Amino acid sequence: MIIPPPPRLTHKLIAVCAVALVVAGSWASITFQGAPQMALTAVDHKFGLPTTRLAIAPAVNRESEFEILGDSAWIAAAKVQGSSATVELSWHNPTPIPFFGYARVYDARFHYQQRSLTGPYADVYVPVSHFSYDHFVIIGALSTSSPVQIPLGSLPSFVVGGELQLKIDLRGNIGMQLPGEPNALAWGNSTVWNDFGTIYLTAQSPTGVQTIPWLETLKQACWFAQEQSAESDVRREITKGIFFETKVYDGGNSEFCTLQSTLDLDAVFNITKFFKETDIKYMNCLDGAAMNVVFCESLGFETKLIYYRSANFGDKSVYFTTNLLRPAGEPMSTYQEYDFTFHCLAYSYTNVYDGVVAHKYNLGGYLYEMPVWDWNYLSYPQVNSPPAVRGLIKSPVPWTTTFYSEIKDVIGVL
Repeated sequence: MIIPPPPRLTHKLIAVCAVALVVAGSWASITFQGAPQMALTAVDHKFGLPTTRLAIAPAVNRESEFEILGDSAWIAAAKVQGSSATVELSWHNPTPIPFFGYARVYDARFHYQQRSLTGPYADVYVPVSHFSYDHFVIIGALSTSSPVQIPLGSLPSFVVGGELQLKIDLRGNIGMQLPGEPNALAWGNSTVWNDFGTIYLTAQSPTGVQTIPWLETLKQACWFAQEQSAESDVRREITKGIFFETKVYDGGNSEFCTLQSTLDLDAVFNITKFFKETDIKYMNCLDGAAMNVVFCESLGFETKLIYYRSANFGDKSVYFTTNLLRPAGEPMSTYQEYDFTFHCLAYSYTNVYDGVVAHKYNLGGYLYEMPVWDWNYLSYPQVNSPPAVRGLIKSPVPWTTTFYSEIKDVIGVL
């Protein structure tokens, strides 16, 4: 929150008030309590991305992240990594005297808590360049100023969610001042860091079903992919985040997705249910793959679904046997074979990403014990190198005698 300046009544102002009381007896009823203060009324992070959120989706969030004259609630901003941190500020003058002054930034930084699976989180501060010159501010009596743009340098060049912090103040004429009186502090603090709202930094402009990203999705995706910028790194961390930090995989029915039909496997992902009904413990492979799509697209990377299935989708009499897998949420030692009627993953270009199961061995036969990322979609289902069969499907061999792959989309969110 913004720290207000302390009340200010200098010896010169005391002298002025004393003279005034003697000269004009009609002032005798006024009790001077100190310097009037301006109030911050709006903050707008310039050059941001349009967003929505659970409370209003699919409507778009307002442009200003803070408006005291509106609902006075802060809304997070979203920008592409490396964007300008420039903000636009407005103040209200509660006094009957027009205000003439200036705003000045003394220092700027971006703060975030560094992700750790074991904790505690470390506070990280990234300097943001600023310009040490005055920004002229005029506020009419009992009025609100026009927006004042405060140019700032670049935000971090990686995916992250954090807060813009400034040392900034507003100085100018406060009531009666003698000639030569230093400009009085009207708002802010030149020596104290103040938060100016949360900003989520994406890798690229959001795309697909997250062209207008949900703030809740950005918060989660920026946490999983924190400090990454390259596409392969972002996708890896999103996949690991889903596996290690979301739900327990149970292979049952989808909790968060609906399909067009069993003939059209395009899916709609229920973001609202995912973030609001936090007591839901389980997910299936479609849920995990759709999460991957939504999180990756919120950070700017187009992603699809890929199914490995039979012609009779979900027919329990037609199944394949897997190699050793560990479901998300299960102990490290829980590797076993399973019978699947189908399996769904996230897909991009020629690679697949699976956030719901870990493989005991990779395609080369080496100990792996991690979820799948960046595995080729043709090699992933099965690599037959007698006497071993690697990949998802242990049998039948070859898997293509009964099953095939099909690429589909997450076509909407709720």
